[in-house]
Amino acid sequence: MAAVLGIGPAAFADKVLFDAEQNPLPNTKTRPDPEDTTAGNNVALWAPGAKPRDVQIIPVDPDWSRFTGISIRIHVNDVEPTELMVLCDSNPEGATDLNYYLKKIPIDWKGWKTIVIPFEEFTKARSPAGWNRITCLKIQNYGWGCEPNPAAEYDFDDVKLVEAVGK
Repeated sequence: MAAVLGIGPAAFADKVLFDAEQNPLPNTKTRPDPEDTTAGNNVALWAPGAKPRDVQIIPVDPDWSRFTGISIRIHVNDVEPTELMVLCDSNPEGATDLNYYLKKIPIDWKGWKTIVIPFEEFTKARSPAGWNRITCLKIQNYGWGCEPNPAAEYDFDDVKLVEAVGK
């Protein structure tokens, strides 16, 4: 459920990019929540030991500029420390190479955790067009010094843009 912030016509809600109850996620399998098997409580399972090694979410609306961060609910089955990369593609018109924002996330827990990443914590790669031109959100376990854990399985749910990072 998205929280509504503000009062009056200027108020707006967090924007859900992915919810396993509403839509499938490419490169994943839908399954019941590993900790809550209540009927209809599904999540997206990603086992990155197999190909492809990333999860991609294509936003319907590429303009993320009115938001301040992204929230991702992740379940980890293996507590062996590893890292995931979160990338937001943002290519200027006519670009021939990839331009994006990136953030490395340490995975050092087992079970469910919601991570919230303020946009200001992302690093720029090359020359991203801006948060008003995001064409793809990627989560991957390789590159930038990440060493994939072949035994790891990740469940995703409730991926959303947040208006206020402190929530």
